[in-house]
This record gives sequence, C-alpha cells and structure tokens, in this order.
Amino acid sequence: MADVTLRDVARASGCSVATVSRVLAGTRPVGPETARRVREAAEALGYRPNQAARALRSRSTGTVGLVLPQITNPFYPALVRELTHALHAEGRAVLFADCDDDPKAEAEYIDDLLSRRVDALLVVPADEHRSRDAVAAAAARVPLVLMDRGCGPGIADSVAVDNAAGMALVLAHLAATGRRRVCYLGADGTASAAAERRAA
Repeated sequence: MADVTLRDVARASGCSVATVSRVLAGTRPVGPETARRVREAAEALGYRPNQAARALRSRSTGTVGLVLPQITNPFYPALVRELTHALHAEGRAVLFADCDDDPKAEAEYIDDLLSRRVDALLVVPADEHRSRDAVAAAAARVPLVLMDRGCGPGIADSVAVDNAAGMALVLAHLAATGRRRVCYLGADGTASAAAERRAA
C-alpha cells in the first residue's frame, strides 16, 4: 500500500495542499472548522509526515545524537529512558551510541552522528582529557551538551551532578551514624565524576 500524501489528505478534506500543510505543520493559523476537517481526514487515511522530506525543507532532522561511555553502567539506562521520553515529547528522535569507554570509538561515533545530520549532541565523555578534541570539534558544528562528566572549561554547556557536595552529604550521614573509618570504593578512571568523588 502506498504512503498517504498531503495531496490525498487535501482531496479527502476538500482543502488545498497548502492548507493541509499549514494545518498539519502548525505554521499558520487556519479556521477551526477547516483544521478539524483536515485532521479528521489525515487520521482516517493514516497520514504520517515524511520526516526525510521535512528534513530537506527545514534543514532539521528532528534527531539528537546521544553518546555514552558504557550502557552497562546502571546510571545510564535510566538517563536514556528519561532523555528519550523528554525528546519524544518534543517531536525528536534519539540516535544512540555506546563507545565502550573508548575515546577513539567515541570520536568515530560522534563523526558518524554528525554525518547523519543530527540537530544536536548529548555526550557523556569517556575520558576528561582524551575525549576533549572530538567533543570540542563537534561543539563547533552543532549544539552540544556534556552530561555527568566534563571535558575541561569552555568546551561545551554541561549538566552534571555536584559530586563534591554529594560526597560531603554521604560523609556527614556516615559521621552522624557514628562511623569514623570510611573506605571509598569507586571508579579509578580519569572521568571527571570519578576524580571529583575521589578528591571529595
């Protein structure tokens, strides 16, 4: 069965293709009765927008690239879930890559996502220092937000946990319960989050 087009919706609703386009894209106001007829026709026919055609017209693919160091880390599945839900609610899709804690693979995935014309990138860097060049180059091309870990000052916007404050809360809680000898078990990598927790 062929895909339903704007022309099919226009024919079924008795409106012009331009009017159907305006209603479905929400670009210009259309009378409520006309908008209702168009939406009902689109729903009855099972019309779905052609995202590839829309991307060519708008120069926006509606996709966001997400690069993680390792999905097996228990923190990341919950993060991916919330991000995909939030982005889906805004009409965006997520292209996901797991670099397995390898900055070289991370750089390749970032390049691959950029070649797919993602509108933006969300990156949890694999390594604070060795990820810096690829992240900085990508940030010069598309909006990029670092999450959970940094790559040094001025590279990109960042959303992260205050690890020093978090460790202070943990230590205060342990001290309040009478604990005096504390041992830290954690990642021994150079990721900024691990280094901040150890330092705290």
